[in-house]
Amino acid sequence: MGDTGSILLELDNSTNSLKSLLESLSLGLWKSLLNSAGSAINEFLSLLQTKTTSLLNGLYNLELSSTS
Repeated sequence: MGDTGSILLELDNSTNSLKSLLESLSLGLWKSLLNSAGSAINEFLSLLQTKTTSLLNGLYNLELSSTS
């Protein structure tokens, strides 16, 4: 019975170690995914800001040319 108990304890420790490893890997993958998504969102917002700025500058220049 003692040998069975120690084997079960070793298996339990191995299972806990594997579980911890998988949790760490999962967190790392989530962090990577969120960083990638954040980069894509940032790139999209930068493009949107550039387009908006160009449009507003064009309207401002049109207004200046029509008042001159």
